[in-house]
Amino acid sequence: MIGERFPLRVRRSLLWVGGLALVTALSLPAGAVRASDLSLWLSADLRSEIFPESTHAGPIEGTPPAALVFEGRVPIGYLFATSDVVECLGFASSSFSIIAGIDLEGHLEGARLTRHHEPIIEGSVQQRVTAFIAQYEAIPYRRTWQVRPGGALADGEIDAISSATISSTLFNQAILRSARKVAQSRGLADDSRGIDVVRFEPASWSQLMADGSIAHLAVPAEGSVAHGPKPMAASHAESLIDLYVALATPARVGRNLLGDDNYELYVAALGAEDTALLVMANGTRSFIGSEVYKSGIFDRIRLQQRGQVFTLRRESHRHIAFLRAPEAPRFGEIALLRLGAESGFDPAAPFVFELAIRDGDAIPTPFTDHVTYRVPERYLLTQSQLAGADELWRPLWTATWRAQIVEISILAAALLALTVTLFTIPSLARRPRLYGALRIGFLLFTLGWLGWTAGAQLTIVTVLSGLQALRGRFSPDVFMLDPLNTLLMGFVVVTLFVWGRGVFCGWLCPFGAFQELAARVARFLGVRPLRLSHAVQRGLWPIKYLVLLGLVGLAFYSMQTALSASEIEPFETAIVLGLARDWPYLLYAGLLVGAGIFVERFYCRFLCPLGAVLALGGLARQLDGLGRHSRCGSPCRSCERRCPIQAIGPTGRINMTECLYCLDCQVLYHDEVGCPALATSRAGSGVLERGLPAAADRRLDEKTSDEGRLI
Repeated sequence: MIGERFPLRVRRSLLWVGGLALVTALSLPAGAVRASDLSLWLSADLRSEIFPESTHAGPIEGTPPAALVFEGRVPIGYLFATSDVVECLGFASSSFSIIAGIDLEGHLEGARLTRHHEPIIEGSVQQRVTAFIAQYEAIPYRRTWQVRPGGALADGEIDAISSATISSTLFNQAILRSARKVAQSRGLADDSRGIDVVRFEPASWSQLMADGSIAHLAVPAEGSVAHGPKPMAASHAESLIDLYVALATPARVGRNLLGDDNYELYVAALGAEDTALLVMANGTRSFIGSEVYKSGIFDRIRLQQRGQVFTLRRESHRHIAFLRAPEAPRFGEIALLRLGAESGFDPAAPFVFELAIRDGDAIPTPFTDHVTYRVPERYLLTQSQLAGADELWRPLWTATWRAQIVEISILAAALLALTVTLFTIPSLARRPRLYGALRIGFLLFTLGWLGWTAGAQLTIVTVLSGLQALRGRFSPDVFMLDPLNTLLMGFVVVTLFVWGRGVFCGWLCPFGAFQELAARVARFLGVRPLRLSHAVQRGLWPIKYLVLLGLVGLAFYSMQTALSASEIEPFETAIVLGLARDWPYLLYAGLLVGAGIFVERFYCRFLCPLGAVLALGGLARQLDGLGRHSRCGSPCRSCERRCPIQAIGPTGRINMTECLYCLDCQVLYHDEVGCPALATSRAGSGVLERGLPAAADRRLDEKTSDEGRLI
């Protein structure tokens, strides 16, 4: 416990210092009024970099502030700083700014990152930032551009900064949103209109038919065509096809027809500029047909808009079993079709839905049957409304969670397996070989997949960012942009109050796994560890709490300074960046791993500020799941000498604020031969003077000599 390590007067002093630091920090102003970032960075060189043909720029003016750029006397575009237009908070709740330019035709001309305070973006990574920003040249800013890490990019995708996907997403959002706002404020927005995907109200089938949300096309058996929103015929056998078309993208249409679950799953999950079309039909002919399963193309239906023909493909099709709207008929065929933004289809403009009914199953007829769909005015937004709707669009993090569903599933399965392990400790401890294999396997998974592959490493920066909420600078959307770390953090918080610090530090910390695996390899090669005396440990344990206190104080004074100081954690170097960093960082991380070879988990025990946070939080744990015998500590001290991180004191008590849940003590606790207390109970006699059976005493001496020497 804390009381074991800190004398009462020291604890009181730390509480006074911490409380004073917190009160002082909260009393500081959140930030002074500053000049426009554009005025601080705008120069002739920067203007020429973004607009090479430009000759000069006008004054910075307007709301939001921007500078008109000229070629001679002809205006050619605008320069602006993203931080002057939208809130620009990075991963660690620290601000950034990007200077960007737009032309007068709806395209970005280029951008430059001028200010940021994220320690991960430096050195070799800075070159990747330059390459990332270079992608914002001659691309339309009205289009939705998605950030994707690595691999082949599809149309409409931007290549993320390697090892900095969250920062890439935030930069992308800032550039596009600020460009749109500057364009709208200067009257550069085009005449197109957008679809309102936010507003919703319940509506029945008849109401949707009456207001034009659903269009109707009926082809009677005799071949004549009926158009318009007429009631369905009593007998579908009299029609070749009785077909209905609806734009499902507006929430009032799609959510009412599909129901909440299907709308969220199939429509809300689409890209911001994708379109969902719902086609429903009864009759003796099918609008889907069988050819689509051979060619992949719907040959019986198509769309026309402004002279352009849009072919519908099988991969864009989703079968729907039935509709959820009140009064909705039952249909033999319901298809939800997606038209991607890359197709150029404008959901706000009228379009013609064309139908070709085959004569029998062999000879196609022309697309002579058709119905025109006009989007009701209630679903259309003006450009000024679109600026607000852009902010109301579903949170940025939802796309990231959808994109990483496989990784999320893997992590969820691993966390479930770990939970089962923690609840079955007694059973596993009685099978030391099985437990040993499970332990090493999980550590390899934590380091190899969770750390080096997925980059999920909780750090003290996450805690410091959370503290920014006290000053109104925390962004939940930014926090949620990293689904693996979010899921991991949630699991750690829950288990912290059940088992304490050891669940994360002992099992889920990639750098902790790195240290332990390196130490195991060293033991295999014959390197003997050092064991510190209890007095030395008592003197070293408080260091991590002092480091934590210093970082918290710095975070309230200057987040930028705190982020630089947080480099005391080697996590970015050793795990997130996969050792791809400049040599001073590599040297520091190597020294810590080397120290962990000779003093087990050296960094975790004495320096880690995140470990200090978890140790303090773990004081509220509800379970004491580690078994102890009445003889532990007096006279038996086997577990004390067995514990690799020396979290068991001379009294036999386990210090749970230091315990990393390696469970070595529990393996010994259930060993009927190796545990002196159990062996004594079995033997009933033959106890040595100090209370240990002879066989157990010899095994303990051998184990102690193998584990290291005391200093």
